[in-house]
Amino acid sequence: MKFNSNFPILSTIAFILFYSGLLGMILGIFALSNAFNDLPQGTGFLLIFLGLCFMAFAEIIGVLFAIELNTRRHWKLDQKKVIQSKKEDKSKGKVLINSIEENDTTEIDVSYEEDLEGDAFKCLKCGTVIPEDQNKCPKCGWSFNG
Repeated sequence: MKFNSNFPILSTIAFILFYSGLLGMILGIFALSNAFNDLPQGTGFLLIFLGLCFMAFAEIIGVLFAIELNTRRHWKLDQKKVIQSKKEDKSKGKVLINSIEENDTTEIDVSYEEDLEGDAFKCLKCGTVIPEDQNKCPKCGWSFNG
């Protein structure tokens, strides 16, 4: 088991559970081998069972630590993608994005459209600017209402 510095108390509890389970399992094996003559045989089985349960619980905590570490790594990778270097070539209207996972440069089309004034918007069918006082496109008759 590896010590997790992000969760020191839980990591310490996992260590204690694991090694006490290991100790219980070893004592259970000794009890079954008649090393302790005054203990009944059921005590050995009980010690082995409890030792395995403690060790399993410690391993479950270890799996949760691994999931947390994996999630943290993916979050950091996503943050690097957000902060990645972007080089803008306005003459071509393209944006070059350097990928972190792959060492290639991806080119993405970016349209630099002029801002529309007021509440006017463009028709989704033909691209004509629809004035804010009209509900339909003056060119093709398209509307949001269908």
